[in-house]
Amino acid sequence: VSMRRVVTTQQLREMALAQGMEVVDEPERAGERGEDADGYILQPLDWVKALDEGLPEIEYLHEPYFPRGVRIWIWGATGAAKSIYAMWVGSGLSVAGLDVAYFSEENPRDEDLRRLSLLRPDPKHFRFYWRTGMDLADPAWVEVLMRETSGCAAAFFDSWTDLWSGDENVNREVQQFDATVLKPLQAQGVTPVVLHHTGHPQ
Repeated sequence: VSMRRVVTTQQLREMALAQGMEVVDEPERAGERGEDADGYILQPLDWVKALDEGLPEIEYLHEPYFPRGVRIWIWGATGAAKSIYAMWVGSGLSVAGLDVAYFSEENPRDEDLRRLSLLRPDPKHFRFYWRTGMDLADPAWVEVLMRETSGCAAAFFDSWTDLWSGDENVNREVQQFDATVLKPLQAQGVTPVVLHHTGHPQ
């Protein structure tokens, strides 16, 4: 059975606002143009006005690779130290007082515990989830994820293939992962960090 999570107009509005976009209510304007208010409407960004108003400085969770609020992907060959690097960054964020959720699906439990014993994240701010069985292609799991990560500065997913049952070679499925998981995380103020073994060959 294929299940898809419906993204509501309000969620789209929140995603747009989280990314600094202007949101315009169009029904009256559509009526003036003789269009159906329920139809599809495109509203260009007034980028000249936006530039005139000035751009904020880039805020980093961890320089230089972790700007706050963007979707971050870490990929490379097996054994390239992706997991320990991500856990090190997440641990540092927790020590700085930022809430972090880390989902580990690959490494043995004792290995993860050894790493945590060396990295010493702040337990008040570091939520560690080990082999949850979560599938982010399932809307029910996505809803649970959104609740669990509410208030977090960052959420780490180690790894994508273990936490998502979709097909990375099907563009529509990858697009839906982005639209129904990563962007809603951004909309609630979470910086998602996804670990993957290899990049797409193209």
